[in-house]
Amino acid sequence: MHMKTNNTELSNFRNSKAALYAAIILGAAVFALLAFMIATNGSASWDSPLQAWVFSHRSPGLTTLMEAVTYIGNWYSITVIVLLLLIYPDTRRDYGVPAAFAAVISQLIKIIFKTALCRPRPDAAFRLVEEGGWSFPSGHSITAMAVFGLLFFALLKGGGKVYGAKKKALLVCCAVLPFAIGFSRVYLGVHYPSDVLAGWAAGISVIALTILLRPVTDRASGALDDLQSRIIGPQQ
Repeated sequence: MHMKTNNTELSNFRNSKAALYAAIILGAAVFALLAFMIATNGSASWDSPLQAWVFSHRSPGLTTLMEAVTYIGNWYSITVIVLLLLIYPDTRRDYGVPAAFAAVISQLIKIIFKTALCRPRPDAAFRLVEEGGWSFPSGHSITAMAVFGLLFFALLKGGGKVYGAKKKALLVCCAVLPFAIGFSRVYLGVHYPSDVLAGWAAGISVIALTILLRPVTDRASGALDDLQSRIIGPQQ
């Protein structure tokens, strides 16, 4: 019986690891395909029709909501969220350090490919908010998918002692926010749909990579715990 249990656990571990590698490869493949389309054609054929459909549903109330949603995905908001999760020892290991790792990797991907492809943003006439820089990929979409997606899986696994209605509410928020933030970027006229899709694809790869590197983030969390103990003493 004991041997059977161990074999089952080993099989589950291998399957989950294979699924993570598959997620990395699939996300990277979709991102690479979109990047190739932008590099060779300058746009995706379905960008304009999707933009037109989204713009046709604009309204004052929805615009206010989308402006608020998009703010959650900017670098300042993500930084605050990650720092709060890092500061508290109870959330540092399961949420803070992995989220910080995912956020940094997302930013590196964004910077590298924005600089490499130099895709202009949609025409200023379509924009409802001011936004500078290049368009591909959507940094909001990468970071939101990577960070909130990672927090979703950490919550699902039961990290951080979050239970009941609070856990359910956080799971819903973490599941919805990456897609809502991505949609807001198209709605507000600062990104093409292909920018957002590429961001989501890259974000999925970052999630899987971060989960695979959990031993590394655990060691980083332990180092932060040691540093905190030296500076302010051990937690009671």
